[in-house]
Amino acid sequence: MLGRHAGDIGEKFAHKILTDAGYEIRSFAELSSDVLCKDENFKSHEILYRGIAKMFLGNKYQDFIEFCEAWNRDLKVPSTIRGVRPHGTETFSPTGVGFDFVGMKDDKFYLIEVKTNRAVLQKFQKKMLLKAKDFGFIPLIVRVKVEVRVPLEEVRIEEL
Repeated sequence: MLGRHAGDIGEKFAHKILTDAGYEIRSFAELSSDVLCKDENFKSHEILYRGIAKMFLGNKYQDFIEFCEAWNRDLKVPSTIRGVRPHGTETFSPTGVGFDFVGMKDDKFYLIEVKTNRAVLQKFQKKMLLKAKDFGFIPLIVRVKVEVRVPLEEVRIEEL
């Protein structure tokens, strides 16, 4: 049962560890959606989302766009174009197959994947982490061991 939740728990711990270490962290999926927002009907949303991404990415903004576009063009790498913003906006989002975070520390940008317990990188993740180097990003894998232990003497059964 823990297997289904270990990834979520690991991401939360990794986020805390990274922010405590001085990284500024953003969700990869949200950031990729923001930079490639194609909301023709609601230009103000497009401007807002891209503006938020530009503030975080600074001079890496265009490199991040080009990386996301390269990801989207690669037919061997899963991704999808789908509406992830209000009003049916068509935006890029690597549904369930992207990286976990984009991090920034000391003017360097990282693409971060969190792996818990014995989880391994999928082939396309490894490929895209290595490709990220071509765009000036530093690939980072955070490994978190997640386990739950409950001593039997701590277990109580209570009748109501």
